[in-house]
This record gives sequence, structure tokens and C-alpha cells, in this order.
Amino acid sequence: CTDGAACNFDPAATDDDGTCCFENCIDVDIIEDNYPSEMSWSIFDASNTEVASGGADGSFVLCLADGCHRVELYDSFGDGWNWLSVAGGMNIDGTFIAFPESAGAILVAYVDINNTGTCPVFGCTDGAACNFDPAATDDDGSCIPGPCINDLSSLAYALTENALGTCAGYVGEDMDAATVSGDPGTYNGSDNDLWYSFVPSTSGVRLEVNTADFDAVVQIYDAGMVQFATEDAVFVNGSEIWNYGSLTAGDTYLVRVSPWLATAGPALFDICVQSIPDTRCDYGPGPYDLCDVFLADWVGSDNYNFVMTSDLDGDVSTYNSNGYGTFAPQLKNFSPKPVYGESYTVEINAVFNLVDGNGNTEVIEVLNDEPCPLNMEPQALQEVRAADICANHGPHYLGAYISVTPWVCGAVDYTWEFTRTDVTELPFEHVRGAANAFLQLSSVPGLQPGGVYDVRVKPEFGNGSITSYGSIQCVSIIGPAGLPAEIETPVVVAADADRSDIESGIEAALYPNPNTGEFVNLNVTNIADGTEKVLVDIYDMYGKLVQSEQIAATGSTLNTIVKFNGVASGVYTVKITVNGVVQTERLVIEK
Repeated sequence: CTDGAACNFDPAATDDDGTCCFENCIDVDIIEDNYPSEMSWSIFDASNTEVASGGADGSFVLCLADGCHRVELYDSFGDGWNWLSVAGGMNIDGTFIAFPESAGAILVAYVDINNTGTCPVFGCTDGAACNFDPAATDDDGSCIPGPCINDLSSLAYALTENALGTCAGYVGEDMDAATVSGDPGTYNGSDNDLWYSFVPSTSGVRLEVNTADFDAVVQIYDAGMVQFATEDAVFVNGSEIWNYGSLTAGDTYLVRVSPWLATAGPALFDICVQSIPDTRCDYGPGPYDLCDVFLADWVGSDNYNFVMTSDLDGDVSTYNSNGYGTFAPQLKNFSPKPVYGESYTVEINAVFNLVDGNGNTEVIEVLNDEPCPLNMEPQALQEVRAADICANHGPHYLGAYISVTPWVCGAVDYTWEFTRTDVTELPFEHVRGAANAFLQLSSVPGLQPGGVYDVRVKPEFGNGSITSYGSIQCVSIIGPAGLPAEIETPVVVAADADRSDIESGIEAALYPNPNTGEFVNLNVTNIADGTEKVLVDIYDMYGKLVQSEQIAATGSTLNTIVKFNGVASGVYTVKITVNGVVQTERLVIEK
């Protein structure tokens, strides 16, 4: 063939012989692995007519018609291993077929040009046989008569999942009852083996093979017979235990049990599979405040990993319970903090500490396959409290404190903006420098005696989230004539001895609010060293004390539950007192 566009172009040819081929071009490679011998090959079409042949090893380009062709490779000498590869539109494209030679041996292979479906499919065609293959068109003599045992992957026994900690599967399985494995690609493929299957209900399983008779090897395959795990931790007779957490729930997996060395009876073992449970979100989608608690379903694991993914930008916030049960105590403990006003998709993965056959601890994380939604409340808009504004309070001394309301969980700082209204000045911002809702006016550079200011405030969260100012309120300051009076008779919001507590940023929160009247969660932070107790007084809307609690303080943070003593529905005032400093919260009870 002298046409350079043909697949069988021969650059050495000087005269075209009419053999140029442009379609159905195939490559036949005959490779001899040992020293040269007397080899020959032939290709026959469906009518048993020889269409191509050759001798010895080498590569050949052929043009064949569509349909099934039989390839024969013959070696009269019998010197070792020969390899046959046929490529080019055939159903064994690129696959090497090997056979051990003996004198006069013939390898027969079938190839289907353009996949016409006309080639025979060899297998067991006996419907009563253990290994009956419904796709087989020609019997290859491999049929295994009954009684059938699970010594082929196609005959695998199905394992029923047990609860974690319960091993109740097949008992007294006999490895010596198995035949030689016929499954390709398995470890120690010439040894006996038995096959099992399981369908996990979660991504985690614990598979146990318990024996005192032989050194077991456990291999795990997916449904396509692709091996992805082997358990052979115990090198003497004993239990092989496979703990795993990243399967696909609902898929079928195959298990091959075989001996490291051939067995000589007895060769008994037990096998079971246990489900390692996953967890779910226990609370609903919200909306949530940063001080609200988020919870996982309890499944008995050693740890819980919370993963929150922002639906807006894909940012991820995480929390690890560190063995303290199912709670993520407050959403502000996630790193980084979730952002007010955003929605999230939450996955909670259960983490188990399980042991293998050697007694070594393995950390298994069972993935959550049912994420849940979580919505954050919009950021609360703050304003100067009513008692401090111009309408309710005369001018403040510069030494006085003013405060912002409502308290916003998770704030690490506050930014105050002042705009003077009695004269024309540019507005300026002042960063408080602490998570404290109180601000001493004298700490703000630029405030002038006699000035009247529009004031607005916004919280800062330290996670880069955008925050918003609340409404504008008027605050006025005593003029120069009032300064001596400030020195002689200072006006303060708390005793001087308590100012350090105010500055320390004590914050208290009650949740849930509104409340059902059974109990309320109390969170107090930044408690000063040496504090012995926290006082909680609950007043009804008429100012009557209905309940009082004294709670021991054991550190800088207090997280506790206050149970109600038969309080009725209504609006209550809760005063939390720490070292003489009082924070007042409004609580609504709806039964």
C-alpha cells in the first residue's frame, strides 16, 4: 500500500498492490516472552475462512470486515509464555491475552469488529448449575453442580447488618469446604476462598472475621470487582476486624475470605458485619442567634464534627465536640463564627474510636449523607438605650457612661459614630476596644463639652462579616460651666468599685426567648476572678419578685439551666447580678 492516508501504508513499497485499507483497520501484536520458537497465527471469519495469517512474533496491520473473527495462535515448540494483543474496534481492544505454552498448544480468541454482537460468549449454560451464566451462548465446561456454596463472587452469601457491638452473622463457616477460586485478580488466587456481600445503611461498617484455625486474609471489593481494601492485621490465627467510614450507603460490596497459607482442617470461622451509625441534625432550621445551641442526634459516638457551609459564598465553619456529647454549645463557638443573616448547609459526622484485631485504636468518621439547613437571624440593630438619650436624660458629664441595647451575642467590639448637630462638624467613629456595651464618654477623643450629637452604634464580630448601624439617637454633654460640678459631684452609673466589672465586659444571655416556662438557659461570660456566685432574680410585670436563685461561679464563664417554679405566661424582668453589677433582660413566657 503506497497511500500515506491508509492505516496499512507501507513506506517501503514502490508499487501499490491494491491492499490499502481506510476502515476496519486493526493491529495484531504477537509477542513471545521466551526465546524464539516455531510460532504461527491465523484469523478466520464467521464462515471459517482464513482471512489472514503469519509466522513468528511481530506486529501486523490488517483490514477485516465487520463481524466476529476467530484468532488462533499456535506454537509447536512449547517454550514458555506467549502474548496476543488485538486492537482496533474490537471488544478486547488493548487487552493482552496470555497462555502458558506446551508443544502443539493452540490459543483461540474471538474478536468482534465494530462490536456486532456475533461472537460467542463462553460460560456455564446449565441453568441448574451454581455458576449458571444467563449471558453465555456457548458452554465452556465450567459448570459447578450443586449443592452450591459461596466459593465464587457470583455465589456470595448476603450478610445482614447488625447494630454496632453485636456480631451475629454466619457461624462455623468451613474454609476447607471451598473449591479453588476461579475469580481473577484476587490475592493468593490459587487458594480456597469464600465470598460474602453486604449493603451498608450508612457510610460506616465494622466487619469481623473470627477464627482460631488459620491466618485469615479479608479483601473488600465493590460491585465491579475492584478491590479497595485488605485487612490482614493479625499474622497468626485470630480475629481480623475492618473498621471503615467512607462507603456509599445503599451500594453492594463483596468480601473475600481466604487463608494466607493453604489450610489442612479444621478451618472454621465466623463472619458478621455491623453498621456504624451516622447522626443527623436534631434541631430545626431556625432562625438561630449566635448564642443558640445546635445539636446532633445522639448515636453513642466518641465525638461529633459539625461542618457548616455558607450557601452564599461556600465559606466553611467547623466545630468539634471534643467528646462532650452531641452539643455544639453555642453557634458562636464555631470557627469562624457563622454570619448573621446568612443560610448554611450543615453536616454532622459521628466519630468513633474502634479497635482492630490487634487491639489498636482506629478513628473512624462516619459521614452524614443527609445535610440539613440552618438559617441565621438578621443582625439585631442596636441603639443607645432610652434612659441615656436627650429625650429622657439631660446633658451627660464627660465622666458618665452611656449604653447600647439590645445585647448582641458574639460581638467582640462596638463601633460608635458621633455626628455633632449643634455646630457643623464631620462625623467620626470610635471603636470601643472591648466587647462591652457601656461607653465612658471621656474615653472618646473629640467629644466637646456642650456638644449635642447624633449617635449610632454597630457591633463587630471579628469574622469579617458586614455589620449595620442601628437607628440614630440624640446624646448631649454638659457645657463648660458644668465642669466644676462634675468634679465636685460626679455622676456615675455604678459604684466606682464596680467600674472594673463593667469594663471587664460581663455579658449575660437567656435562651430560648420566648420561652415555654419550663426552664431557661443562662450564659454569663467574662466573670472576674474570685467571683463566688451569680444572683438571678425574676420579677413579674408588676415588679413582684417571683423567683430568686444563687448560682455558684466556677470560672470566667457560666453555662447553666434555671428551672422555673410554676411561673405563668407573661412578660418578666430577669436581673443577673455579678459583683454588684446588674444586667437586666426581658423574658417572655408563652405556655
